[in-house]
Amino acid sequence: MAILLLALLAVPAAREVGNVALLMEERQILPLESFDPPEQSWVLELPAAQAEVEALVPSDSPPSSLTSPQLENLLVETTAASSVSASPVTATAASGTSQQLGRGSGHISVGNYDDAMDQITLELIRLLQGGEVVVVWLFDQSSSMQDDRAMIGARIGRVYQELAKSGFAERDALTTGIASYSGDYAQHTANPTSKLSKIYGAIEAVPVDSIGKELTCQAVNEAITRHRRYVEKTERQFALIVVTDESGDPEDNRRYLEEAIDSAKALDCHVYFLGREALFGYPFAHTVSRDPQTGGTLVSTYDRGPETAFVEQLQTDGFAARSETLLSGFGPYEQVRLTRETGGLFFMMPDDKRYGGYDPAEMERYQPDWRSRAEIAEKVEGDPLQLCLSQVIQELNPYQSAAVNSTVIRQTFSSDPATLPSEILQEQAKMRAYINYFNQAIQTLEAARPLRNASHSVRQQANYDLILAQLRTYRIRAAEFHDLLAIALQMGPAAAPAAPIRGWKIVMQPQLVSAEKHATEIALARSSLEHIAAERPGTPWARSAQAELDRGFGVGLQPVLGP
Repeated sequence: MAILLLALLAVPAAREVGNVALLMEERQILPLESFDPPEQSWVLELPAAQAEVEALVPSDSPPSSLTSPQLENLLVETTAASSVSASPVTATAASGTSQQLGRGSGHISVGNYDDAMDQITLELIRLLQGGEVVVVWLFDQSSSMQDDRAMIGARIGRVYQELAKSGFAERDALTTGIASYSGDYAQHTANPTSKLSKIYGAIEAVPVDSIGKELTCQAVNEAITRHRRYVEKTERQFALIVVTDESGDPEDNRRYLEEAIDSAKALDCHVYFLGREALFGYPFAHTVSRDPQTGGTLVSTYDRGPETAFVEQLQTDGFAARSETLLSGFGPYEQVRLTRETGGLFFMMPDDKRYGGYDPAEMERYQPDWRSRAEIAEKVEGDPLQLCLSQVIQELNPYQSAAVNSTVIRQTFSSDPATLPSEILQEQAKMRAYINYFNQAIQTLEAARPLRNASHSVRQQANYDLILAQLRTYRIRAAEFHDLLAIALQMGPAAAPAAPIRGWKIVMQPQLVSAEKHATEIALARSSLEHIAAERPGTPWARSAQAELDRGFGVGLQPVLGP
């Protein structure tokens, strides 16, 4: 069986592999529309009847720990590749930041920490023109932020030097506090200070957290509370700068975002973020490393989005939870909302993730809704199209307990010839139910097309187009997988390959098993994806559509080697 399955991967549409004839009955490879509904099907209902749908149209030097050779090498590399550009949210030139950017103005993309500190210096000068200022730096304790903290620490003195040149160094016009957070909050300066030696020492005292739980909104609230008395007593303006590479714990974000905003507004605190670009329509990023003890692969997951209050994209790749890295062009929703509501800015730092660098002019049209979650939820309740899209997203969300996900799609199959047939039969039944769901979801979205055409939101139209095209694509792959399993079931046991295998895993590929039967649907899905890629260039929607095309419409079983 193993040899024959490997041959199948090389001969995608074969009806004969080697000397084994595959005598397949017509009912074993079914057209996409011909699956009978299972006993329990997942029915999507339109948010309105069809008739209604159609009718709705200084001088101290930093310590050596902040100027290490490794850090300086990293700085050289970063500076060489740096650039400053206007963000997708604002076309304001970086050189005019202090005059043109202010309360609630949005993002600034920066090439490195030199650029970021220059922008922050301009912001502090803007504030100092109105009186004395206290700035509190709030650092994420994550291990991934160690270099970032060192880079900022090495540049704090530069901020004070620039302020001195601008005439704001006298009488402690600017004082600085240092704090950090993970699952807990830590204060590293007893009181804000203008002494660089104390500031450097406080940054060095920031611990490294290994738990990986960032309660960002609670930390913001705590930092404001801790400094309230100082701000009120000294009558200073208050700026809080949060430095992080994550979006923060989702539950903390949901529960404490608005409280943090209210606390900041009550003290007239301007909140700034030195953060990272959110992932496109997806909450999680993944890092892959090798276990030093076993040599195995370790996958770590951390919070990195999304850019919206609620997810607006499918959370599945058709068979499992999404795992690709696709940037959104915007910062995480909570962080951007905090800055906009308090008159701060979100500085979008450079990233090691792939597929960023979108066209700022084009992305201007796709801005998320940064109102409160409560306001957005109320809006969705009165928007039949968004209700429809949200229902499809949640029904297929692997992180939710929706009915369609009560059946888990097997990702790997046994190499045991005695076990494999029963696994195949189970998955074929699941595929039939899965394809039935796709049929209903596609019909529902097609019926809502008049709503899509009448929508005034370019972002909502783009979401509709991509989700519908992906549903068509995933339905084809599900049918292809069903047919591949039918072939594998008929082939029976075969001699094992020379290399031992531990099983088989699902892979997406361009090769097809039933190309002729699925030709019409493949043409429609390909046309839809190509249209998105062509009509929305320089956006994550185009990148996502192209990624689906690159993966192909076929499915294969790839051997997992090992004893």
